[in-house]
Amino acid sequence: MRTLRTSSSTLTAALLTATLLAAQSPSQQPPVQPPTFRSGSSLVRVDVYPTRDGQPVTDLTAGDFEIREDGAPQKVESFEHVVIRPAGPASDRVDPNTQREMLQAAANPRNRVFVIFLDAPNVSVTGSHDIAEPLIRMINRILGPDDLVGVMTPDMSASDVVLARRTDVTEEQLRKHWTWGGRFGLPVGPDAKPGTGRMLDRNGQPMAVPVTMGERVDAQQRWITADLALASLAPGDYAVEVRTTGPEGEAGIVTALRVVR
Repeated sequence: MRTLRTSSSTLTAALLTATLLAAQSPSQQPPVQPPTFRSGSSLVRVDVYPTRDGQPVTDLTAGDFEIREDGAPQKVESFEHVVIRPAGPASDRVDPNTQREMLQAAANPRNRVFVIFLDAPNVSVTGSHDIAEPLIRMINRILGPDDLVGVMTPDMSASDVVLARRTDVTEEQLRKHWTWGGRFGLPVGPDAKPGTGRMLDRNGQPMAVPVTMGERVDAQQRWITADLALASLAPGDYAVEVRTTGPEGEAGIVTALRVVR
């Protein structure tokens, strides 16, 4: 009995010592959790326009296509044959009534969106005049009743572009404001500097039309340019004179221009 009591006291003392040591030791930090990286896959939409001898091939199935990413074949999850309705009368085209409807129509993958970018700083007035009617014929030939078209210039952001299905507004803009191009230029060497530029009437007399001289360098050539504002000119024949200065003296070019409305 005495041995049992002694053993019990010894055991109690050991437990108290362990408890005291645990109470006096600093609290243990929870284990650091390793970082978690999540991965997933996204559905990528791929548009194709298969043709044979210039004509669309319309009887293909998903099994006729092979999609690869970095050389690895990918599974085709869905396949749809989208038929673009051909161009027709303007009465078949219904414009979006609100900006929300416009954005929804543009986001529809079955609708095509065309944006005509008028790169005014790099296009001459003659070029903007000559391209107006071909652009109008193109949009009337290829735009179907579900397609959208808009016009954009360098001073616009993407959110400023207004998309529509009817082309009469776009046609009016291209015809009425065909003088959006405003650049005339003279190819020069590396030492030439901008000289003077002026607008001339049909008799060669200077006109009070602002002409801003500048320069531009493309991949192969340096140009002295003249930017003009011609929207206020009456129909008629004009000319633009661009002159430069350099080690070899002055050089110049006169470009004829016809304004029509």
